[in-house]
Amino acid sequence: MAAEPSTSSSSSSTLRDVLELDQPASSSSPDTARAPPSDSIRIPGRWSDTLSFASFRQPAKQRSKRPALPGLWASPEEPAARRNSDGDASDEPADDAETEREKEEQRERDRERDRELSRVAEKVLYQTGTDSGDPLGPLLVIAPVYIPPPTQLDHALLFDKLRLRLETFASSCPYSVVLLTTPAPNAPPTALLISTYLGLTRMARKNLRKLWVVGGGWWVRMIFTIFSTTLLSGKTAKRRKIVQVPSLSTLASEMGVELFTRVEFPHEVYSANAAIESSIKLPVDVPPRALGVSLEEVGSEAELGLPVLVKDCVNVLRLEGLDAIGVFRRSASAATVKQLQDAYDRGHPVTLLEYPDAAYLAASLLKLFLRSLPTPIFAPSLYPLIRSCPISLPPSATVFAPTAAPQAEAIQFIRTTLLPAFSKPTLLVLQPILSLLHEISLRSETNLMGADNLVICLAPGMVGGLGFAAEELEMCRVPGTMRRTEKARGKDETNTVGGVLRVMIEA
Repeated sequence: MAAEPSTSSSSSSTLRDVLELDQPASSSSPDTARAPPSDSIRIPGRWSDTLSFASFRQPAKQRSKRPALPGLWASPEEPAARRNSDGDASDEPADDAETEREKEEQRERDRERDRELSRVAEKVLYQTGTDSGDPLGPLLVIAPVYIPPPTQLDHALLFDKLRLRLETFASSCPYSVVLLTTPAPNAPPTALLISTYLGLTRMARKNLRKLWVVGGGWWVRMIFTIFSTTLLSGKTAKRRKIVQVPSLSTLASEMGVELFTRVEFPHEVYSANAAIESSIKLPVDVPPRALGVSLEEVGSEAELGLPVLVKDCVNVLRLEGLDAIGVFRRSASAATVKQLQDAYDRGHPVTLLEYPDAAYLAASLLKLFLRSLPTPIFAPSLYPLIRSCPISLPPSATVFAPTAAPQAEAIQFIRTTLLPAFSKPTLLVLQPILSLLHEISLRSETNLMGADNLVICLAPGMVGGLGFAAEELEMCRVPGTMRRTEKARGKDETNTVGGVLRVMIEA
């Protein structure tokens, strides 16, 4: 029993060596040992030694990744300059740089969100002309169809942006608004609409001359009732500042033709209105302004003599149609083409590029325009000159023509003899169309529309449409690549509209 204390002391020393303890050896018995410090623990029982947390050494790499806890990971060997007031290692320079980087990233995200909010607000609320009652007053359109889902864009922030945008138009002069409630796939909550209205300045609410609410179901009627009975003054109701109409035809009657035709409607609104009425009827008969009108008449009202429909179609095809497979051959939606045709005929502004399949719609509209001209581009009076033009056979020619000549001769004849015979309005329309067709033919490996295919699609419209006359069919043929009509067989080969048009495209 006497040897037991020495055994305990030997074992205790061995434990301290293994754990690399910094505590000095105990000079007194366990009964008189002092209490451990607050940052230490005591092993109870026989191995009554005190272990200090400060005795454990952590690698520097691990220390930098752990949170700064007072006195826990500090190392005596670290320089005093890298310790904070509590004696812990400090990474303030690195933390400051990381914090500044995070702040800059957050600022960039905020700027990007603000740009997106402004872009959407400009689509939802846009000016589409001036009110005829006051030349200085803007005519505004609100199209909820462009409101994205709330998961994509915060509606509260968007409506705050819309309110500020409305006040920029409304703060200085009277204005009118057309609210297109149908369709509205992401309609905002009623409370947000009311709070946005109440947030408008007094001047913005006072300057409102007229608000036309178009379409809508029970939800719109409920909002209309709330505004009429609780939020608007009796004077506003008496003056009929707010008018609800079910369709675009009713809107035309309320607004008047002149003001109605200044409004640009989204294509989704036209489609929703088609479910209510088969066509938009104006209160007075208005002659068509785009299709079926002579080039002299339609060109006199257009910039530089180029009809608006032709200019829109050519611009869209240059942007999206050069590589479109089968452009001018593939048909677009007949219903959408009819909607666009009516919109152009009434005189509405149209943003053709925002329509789905814009390139194919533009190609269909352009062919329809050419086919509906009262006097075709290649009028019958030009046939004698066209027949006398030298024939230039294409590389794909399968039939030999005895009168074939180099393409240079055909080009020279077209420039010096044929083109001067065209009227000036015809040349103004023909030049951008031929330039566009030339660019499309250069990318025939992608769009599969070479010069021969373009001639097949466009020549019938340029001669006024194919009827039952054999002469029209013969004039649309490209010499050397298509069989002649039964009536033309046995006669000398002469040039055709198709042959001349192919040379004009390739030149």
